[in-house]
Amino acid sequence: MSRSKHIEAQMISALNQIVGWTADDAAYEVGVFKHMLYAWKAKYCGMDMRNTSSNYAMRTTDCASW
Repeated sequence: MSRSKHIEAQMISALNQIVGWTADDAAYEVGVFKHMLYAWKAKYCGMDMRNTSSNYAMRTTDCASW
């Protein structure tokens, strides 16, 4: 499996910035394919920078905003 071009902090930041957007618009803005956004959302939804790679149990925001 290849390494990601984006680090966790970039993925979480992108998800936080595009809340409420359509998946097509969000994917264009971030510069990834739509299915990548869905994968990021499944893994990192509700996380902030304090939770990266150390505490996956603390999820605070609503994940169903798309």
